[in-house]
Amino acid sequence: MNSIKQSIKSEILNQLELKIQEITDAIKSAEISRDADSKSSAGDKHETSRAKIQTEIDQLSKQLFNAQKQKNDLLNIDTDQTNSLANVGSLVETNKGYFYISIGWGRIQMQNENYFVISLGSPIGMLLKNKKKGDSFQFRNTEYCILNLS
Repeated sequence: MNSIKQSIKSEILNQLELKIQEITDAIKSAEISRDADSKSSAGDKHETSRAKIQTEIDQLSKQLFNAQKQKNDLLNIDTDQTNSLANVGSLVETNKGYFYISIGWGRIQMQNENYFVISLGSPIGMLLKNKKKGDSFQFRNTEYCILNLS
């Protein structure tokens, strides 16, 4: 299961790199637009336009910060570590599917199987925390049994 964890981690890192690049490009484009607007406009319309562009840049900067934080959090996870209790870095196989506890990312498909990439702070992540093989828990009126853990 450790090779699956590494594959999931690599795929998410690739997706994060693309996301970071897209956000960086959008920030650069917005900055160019803002700077060009300041050279060609005057008056209240100019200030309103600049303010809207600056708000967009600020929002993109927050997205960039969050994406970089997710990347750093993911890079700090040791996929070779085998866990006996569910925690950050664990791949948990249940009777209802697989959960990789790392960052809040959502569903990812690898090797014809769906994996739910969740953070420990998510509702299901909190229920999984410190559970071991053979334990069960309930989430949204569904019973989950832990079949395997790595």
